[in-house]
Amino acid sequence: MNVEMLRKVKKEILKAPARFNMDFFGDSLDWAIESQDEEKPSNVLGRPACKTQACIAGEACLVAGKAEFVPGGGLRTLESVGGFAETAQEILGLGTAQAQRLFYMKDSGAFGWPRRFEKEYIKARTPRARVLVAARRIEHFIKTNGKE
Repeated sequence: MNVEMLRKVKKEILKAPARFNMDFFGDSLDWAIESQDEEKPSNVLGRPACKTQACIAGEACLVAGKAEFVPGGGLRTLESVGGFAETAQEILGLGTAQAQRLFYMKDSGAFGWPRRFEKEYIKARTPRARVLVAARRIEHFIKTNGKE
């Protein structure tokens, strides 16, 4: 596990809260707004200048220089093979199960964030509150060596 890179990702998401969204790897903001489930709070307050929302995996790709912003919004991975999850998994030095525990919420399947972090993230009403939950999630992931 590349702890240094995980902390760089954490630092980056704390700098750009309006861009962070665990529902999107690196999609255009317009598409993200249209796709938001009515049950979930909007995560687009502040509308980032890049017109993009990204999750931990998308941010890892940006931090490592393996993705770039697309004009008009969204991200493009610069890797010729694999998508954001595979690229981020490699950047962060994670096994498949570890990547699933960090990149997805529990509601996406068997793996994912521990319930307490997922619940905090869903209850958070502002982008800043969400990135603070994500920052705690990343530190917990590091502390448990990716087991939780």
